[in-house]
Amino acid sequence: MTSRERSSPGKHESVVDLISVEIEHKLSLVNEALAKGQQPSAEDVDAIERLSKLKALLPPADDRWRQRLDLLLLCVAAIILLVSVLVRLPSTSVDLDVRATGVNLTLAGQRSDLLVPGELGEIVALKQVRVSRADQIFPPESGSGGNLELRQAVSPKTTAPRKDNADLAVRLQEISIPSDVPFKIALTVSYSADSRGLAIDASGAKPITVQLGEVIEVEAVTSAAHRRYAILPVRAIGNNLNVELYPIDKDQPLTVFRDVQVSEINFDGSGHSSILSGLAVIKSATEAGVKIQPSDRLQIRSREPMLVRELTFAKGELKARVSSDTASTILLGDKNPKNLMPTIFDWVRFRWPTQLYGAISALAVLWLALRRWWSSGNEA
Repeated sequence: MTSRERSSPGKHESVVDLISVEIEHKLSLVNEALAKGQQPSAEDVDAIERLSKLKALLPPADDRWRQRLDLLLLCVAAIILLVSVLVRLPSTSVDLDVRATGVNLTLAGQRSDLLVPGELGEIVALKQVRVSRADQIFPPESGSGGNLELRQAVSPKTTAPRKDNADLAVRLQEISIPSDVPFKIALTVSYSADSRGLAIDASGAKPITVQLGEVIEVEAVTSAAHRRYAILPVRAIGNNLNVELYPIDKDQPLTVFRDVQVSEINFDGSGHSSILSGLAVIKSATEAGVKIQPSDRLQIRSREPMLVRELTFAKGELKARVSSDTASTILLGDKNPKNLMPTIFDWVRFRWPTQLYGAISALAVLWLALRRWWSSGNEA
């Protein structure tokens, strides 16, 4: 059996390994001759020289495997990076703080009775209120055809309602929205002469009740100083009510909702965005917050009901603070909206910013150390 046959493990053995085995065989013959005190044959010495030169000309067999392994690891790292950058999270937490002229929302069905204004026991002084599409009005003579309009009483000392005559204002006691059924509510800014008010358009399967108080004169006397007034309760009921409220103090915020769950919310009106400005804070993203510009179209959807922490009306605009822990869609823009949902890479950077870069550096150093150890082992 020849040295090639003894050393060869199979057909797939590399040429470099075969040459190395042959060189070792020739060296062993030379050593045996020297150990016996004989002169090595010129044929063995020439063979060792030729094989050594041939081996030097051939690339090491392990370099090709090392290059393939490097390429494989590079491809795996590129795929992981590409997936983490392109694939977005299925849901995330988001907080919105938006100023707008209109808000459309759908109240979730599983809830208790809801009162507007959102402050319990708050009575709002109005200089004017309009109700339309009412099914019932009490007392009937207060309105006609499902429409009702009440105005602040005029003091005999003045020719028009004034802010300092708040005791003669129309009282909004409450707007009661029934529980256990979804309700669609559109809130917009309404206008009357030089005043801005809040229009509430609500529709649902159960009737909504509006409780008002109108100041009326109960005793006619000739002396203005002895005029007497009373508050007449007025109530409007309907499944599809439109209510326009014009507060006396336009600078005092009117809390419409507070801590109310909604299944849908958007800021669109008449085919365009009603947003004036705002800020979106996505908690799994690395940005501190995304500014919302005027007329930006904002689309947000959630797997679970969203929480309207506060929705107020003041100075002719609406302010909404909305939170969601399971937002599945956050789009900002018009024709080509920007997707604000964070990617897997954003999520990792948000949760472990320092650890991420430390882990990448450690893996790179470990790989270089392993390659060096492997190379030194093969050379030995």
